[in-house]
Amino acid sequence: MTHNRRKFVSTRNIHLLCLTIASTVAIAAITTTSAVAQCTKSSATVSGRNNISFAFGTGFNDSIGVKAAAPEAQEVCRGALGASSTNFVRHANVASATFYSPGNNTFCYLVGTQRICVNAKAHGNPPHINSLNCFCIPVQCADGVDNDGDGAVDLADFSCGGNASNNNEASPTAQCQDGADNDGDGAVDLADFSCGGNKQKNDEATPKAQCQDGIDNDGDGAIDTNDFSCGGNQQKNSESSPRAQCEDGVDNDGDSATDLADFSCVGNKQKNDEANPKTQCQDGVDNDGDGATDLADFSCGGDRQKNDESTPKAQCQDGLDNDSDGAIDTADFSCGGNKQKNDESTPKSQCQDGLDNDRNNLIDLNDPGCTNAQDNDESGTSSIIAIATECILENADGSRTAYFSYVNPTTKDIVGGFDSSFDTGASAIRSPTAFKSGTCRGCASASFTGSSITWTVQGSGVGRATTTASTTSPKCADVTPLFSCKGFKAGKLRVKAGWSNPNGFSVYYPVGALNNFTPGKADIGQPTEFLSGTVPAAFDVVLDSSTSSTTWTLNGKSVSGGSNTPVCSGECIDTPTGTITGNLNDIAQQLADTTRKAAQLLESIAPEDAVDAERAREAAAGYVQTAQSLTLQFPAVIKNCPEAPQFCSTVDRGPTIESLKGLYATARNTVKRVVSRAYFRKNSSTNRKDPLIKKALSLEKQGLAELAKLPRFATECK
Repeated sequence: MTHNRRKFVSTRNIHLLCLTIASTVAIAAITTTSAVAQCTKSSATVSGRNNISFAFGTGFNDSIGVKAAAPEAQEVCRGALGASSTNFVRHANVASATFYSPGNNTFCYLVGTQRICVNAKAHGNPPHINSLNCFCIPVQCADGVDNDGDGAVDLADFSCGGNASNNNEASPTAQCQDGADNDGDGAVDLADFSCGGNKQKNDEATPKAQCQDGIDNDGDGAIDTNDFSCGGNQQKNSESSPRAQCEDGVDNDGDSATDLADFSCVGNKQKNDEANPKTQCQDGVDNDGDGATDLADFSCGGDRQKNDESTPKAQCQDGLDNDSDGAIDTADFSCGGNKQKNDESTPKSQCQDGLDNDRNNLIDLNDPGCTNAQDNDESGTSSIIAIATECILENADGSRTAYFSYVNPTTKDIVGGFDSSFDTGASAIRSPTAFKSGTCRGCASASFTGSSITWTVQGSGVGRATTTASTTSPKCADVTPLFSCKGFKAGKLRVKAGWSNPNGFSVYYPVGALNNFTPGKADIGQPTEFLSGTVPAAFDVVLDSSTSSTTWTLNGKSVSGGSNTPVCSGECIDTPTGTITGNLNDIAQQLADTTRKAAQLLESIAPEDAVDAERAREAAAGYVQTAQSLTLQFPAVIKNCPEAPQFCSTVDRGPTIESLKGLYATARNTVKRVVSRAYFRKNSSTNRKDPLIKKALSLEKQGLAELAKLPRFATECK
C-alpha cells in the first residue's frame, strides 16, 4: 500500500477546480456567505509530499482511478487552499473525500474553515509530480457569464435578485420575459411598450404607451385607441401620427375645405374621410328643384360646404317684390327669367326706368303706353284726365267750399305730367297732380268767396280739362259732430268725439270759425279732414272734472259732451267720494241736532216724559258715529268697471248705502215721534207741520240725494 501511495503522489499533477454551490452541500454549517468568501482566493499551489500525510490507499490502477482515504483527500483540499499541513480536520467532519484520477471529479469539503472545494480534477500522467493547483469557480450570479442567455449577467439578471451567491440566473423570470401578458393589454414581454426592450424589467404596466395612457396626448379630443393615429394598437406610443383626414391639415378631397371646416368630417377629427357625406352644394343634385346645381345655385353662395341649396333665395325666386314695382321673381323684367339672379331692380323696363322713351312728354306709368311697370315698351296712345264738379258747401263764416272729382280712364296711375290749378283768389285745399286709375270723388277742393270757381288740369301734349262750381251747383251735405260716450283714463274724464259725413268723400274744416271747441281752447288737436261715413270715436276730449262739459262746433252745427254723455262700453267710471261722504256726515250731524231739539221740546212740555226724551238724546248721540263708520267704507275714489280687469274684483256697497238710508229714516221717525208726543201732551193732538219735523224730512231727502251719487258697485284691484 505504501508503494502504491508513493507512486500516485510522484506521478500525478493534480489541478483542483473549486466551484461553490451552497445549495447542493449537505452540511448545514456551510452557509452561502462562507461559500462565496472562499472564492476570493482564485488559486493555490501546494508542493511536496509532506503536504499529504497519509497514503491514498491501495488498488492503484490508472484505468479505473485511485480511491483516496478521506483524511488525505481532505488535506489535498486544505493544502490547495493554503491550510497548514499539520492542521488536520477530523474525519467525522468530512462528508465526502473521494476523487478519481485521472480526469474524474473529486468533492472535498473543508468544514472547519468553512471552505468548500468542488470538482477537484486530477489530470496529467507523468511518473513524478511535485505540485497541486486549486482554482475557484464562482456561482452563476457571480461568474461573469450570461448563464440563461437572456442578455443579463450576474446581478444585472433579475433572477439573481441582487444576491451574488444565487446560483440560478434562469428563475424567477421578470415580467418582461415570462411569456405572460401581465397587464392584460394584449402584448407579451418585449412586445409590450412598458418593457422598453428590457427583458430584466419586471413591470409590463408602466410607463404606458400614448395609446393606452388615458390621456389626449395630441389634444385632438380623442384618447388612446379612440384616436385614429393609434390604429387600434395600445402599444403605439404616438397619438399624433398618422393623422386622420379630418385633422391632417390637408384638403384631401380638393373641395377647398380642410379638416373640421369640411362638412364631411361632421365635426369629428378622427374621421378619415373628407369626401363623404357631401353637402347639397357639392353633391351634383338640384336639391331644391330650382334648375341650378351646387355652386351654380345662388343659395350656396359659392360655398361648397353649405348644406342648403334652398336658402337664402335669390331675389328672383324669393316670392317678394323686392323693388316694389308690382312684379315678383321671374315675372319681374329685371330677372330676365333667371331664378338665380339676385337683383330685381336692374335692368329696368322702359315703363319704370324714369325716361321718356317714346318722347311724348310722359314717363313710365304716366305714359298710357305702359300697361304695367314690367312693360318694356312705353309707346302707345295717350288719354286725357276727365274732371267734374261734385258740389258746393255754404260755410257758416260766409265762404264757400267747392269739391271736384276726376276720372282716369287708363288702367295705370298717372304720376306727374299734369298741372292742377284753381282761379286766382281761391284757396286750394286739395290740388292733385297724381291721378289714380279710375274715378276719385271729391279729390280736389278749394274755398272761395265769390259766386264761382274753376278747376283746370293741363297735361303735357294731351290737352286741357276744366270744370266750374257755382252757387247753382249741387249743395254738399253738412258734417255733424258727435260725442259718442265717456270714460275715465289716468283719473281724467274723457269724452269720445266723432262725426257723421253723408258725402261720398272727405270734407275739410280748418280749425277756427268752422271747427272749434268751447269753453277754453278752441284748438284741442281735433281733425280737419272728416272722412266719409260715421266715425263715432275718432279722438278723446279731456275734461277738467267729472261734472265738466264741452261744446264742439263744425260749420255752425254744435254738440255738447260731458257728465251726461253715456259711458263707453267697457269703460270704467271713477267717482270721487270726499265731498259726498262729507255731506253725508254733515246731514247725520244735523239730524242729531234736530233730534236733541225735539227731545228738549218734549221735556219742556211734558216733564213726565223725560225718560222718552233722554232716549231720543241717546239715539242722536249715535247718529254721527254710525254715519262716520259707514262712510269710511267708501274709498276716496270709487272705480266702477263694467267688467272687472284681471286681479280685480267687484264689491257691492249696497248694504252700506242701505244702512245709511236706514239711519236717516230712523232719525226722521224719532224727531216725528218725539215732537208729536209733545203736541199730544200739550193739546191732545199732533202737529205734523212743526218746523223740526219738516227739518228732519228735508235732511233725509238730502241724504238720499247724496247717496244716489255713490255707485253701488265698486271695482277694487289688488
